Amino acid sequence: MVEKKYFKFLDVLNVIAMVSVVTMHVNVSFWNFANLPYWRVATFIETTCYWAVPVFFMISGATLIEYRKKYSTKIYAQKRIVKTVVPFLFWNMFGLVYQILLHKQSISIFQPLRLINGIFNNGGNQVYWFFLPLFAVYMAIPVLSIIPDQYKKKIYEYMVAIAFLTISVLPVIFKILGGNFPEMLKTPVSSGYILYILLGYLATHDFHFSVKQRVAIYILGILGWLARFSTVLDWSIRDNEINNTMGGYLNFPTVFYAFAVFTFVQYEVSNMKWYKKINTNLLKMVSGASFGIYLIHIYFVEMLPQIFNFDYRSLFWRTFGVLGVYLICLIIVLIIKKIPLLRKLVP
Repeated sequence: MVEKKYFKFLDVLNVIAMVSVVTMHVNVSFWNFANLPYWRVATFIETTCYWAVPVFFMISGATLIEYRKKYSTKIYAQKRIVKTVVPFLFWNMFGLVYQILLHKQSISIFQPLRLINGIFNNGGNQVYWFFLPLFAVYMAIPVLSIIPDQYKKKIYEYMVAIAFLTISVLPVIFKILGGNFPEMLKTPVSSGYILYILLGYLATHDFHFSVKQRVAIYILGILGWLARFSTVLDWSIRDNEINNTMGGYLNFPTVFYAFAVFTFVQYEVSNMKWYKKINTNLLKMVSGASFGIYLIHIYFVEMLPQIFNFDYRSLFWRTFGVLGVYLICLIIVLIIKKIPLLRKLVP
């Protein structure tokens, strides 16, 4: 068995991305349009943190595609089931019970067909949508990983190119022009979040960017963020409702922005003094809690403003609330991880 290579910057990205996800959910006031200062600030926060979800997929690509060098596909499948399928089922069930107890949802939701539908269509909690595309890419990785090393780079680059064109660029252009992009044109072997899985692998294992190339990536990233921020702001005010034409995790502004953040942490942050002083064991522990934080944080995002009578639109809640929710969830997850019967629920 080949020893697992450790990429410290991926753990740093993992932690920052999880904080960004918490920030977006605390910043829920973004989704209630109002042409007021608080909503403009909420738009800035939402678009600034939007890179986080794509980067989680990139981290998966960076760490999982080469699993065959460490263990068999059978073990790979077993690991994925334990780490994701078990929590997916449990926390969706938990979410459904939560809906019944706190939101007066009918107990009839536990009828067999409604229960299955609820579990697989985010009935437990909308934030669990992330599981389904994650399962999809997990099922694709054994096929991606079997490509011989000498062909990986060229094949992956080709797949990224056609995915970027047919998933990230053309659909947005058609939408802006008022047309409908023909979905059948999307290539089956390179659809959905596979784009980020491949980008994460290539960026970590094959790409080596010069200073000029990195500057170009950062400029594209800034332009991507600016395109998302300015269009959401201006077009929503024009339409008097949220206009998310340039939104979506797979649209090209987000691809530019997410890849720029990934690259910046990989090359620039990793050379900063504070980064080199980070205790690796502590970093691994905090990074290892991110998935558990994702699973439970939304309940604290909802309950804390009610318990302490916070205005969810206030800047105080959308700043210090993020820190509070993250730290509370971090502590809870680290404690649960110490309990043998429960730690598999927050892997």
